[in-house]
Amino acid sequence: MGLSVKARLTIWYAAVFILSILLMFFITNAIITSQTKEHLEEVLSNTINDCISDIQYRDGNLDIYNKDIPFFRDGIYISIHDIDGEQVGGYCPGSMGPVDFRDGTAREMSFTDGSWMVYDRSVYIDGYGLIWIKGCVSVDAAMSEKSSYFR
Repeated sequence: MGLSVKARLTIWYAAVFILSILLMFFITNAIITSQTKEHLEEVLSNTINDCISDIQYRDGNLDIYNKDIPFFRDGIYISIHDIDGEQVGGYCPGSMGPVDFRDGTAREMSFTDGSWMVYDRSVYIDGYGLIWIKGCVSVDAAMSEKSSYFR
């Protein structure tokens, strides 16, 4: 004794409806995730590029501790490194440790405390030489804000 035609059609309709809703959820989630990461890259690169003009070499010292450089603001960490990779100013998340520099490239990296978007710029400072400016922002924190869209 099988199900009636009406019952089978109802089950098929419900299954197709549920699959359609799940597909829309996953597509929407993928789009929002992609846009969130693109936005993080843009904000990070703009923040680092804005810092470049605020770094100067004066009186035998690298002048980096002025009020114009936001070493931590809006979840973005900024650190300044010499040519050897030694940190000479700013802040980095504690779990990050040494990371290879890639000029003008944003990339997502995983560390013990989560996933981070990292962006580096090399800058030549007259009288001092080459320095690296590194920006880091937590991808996990941005994604947790994104999840509020689904509440």
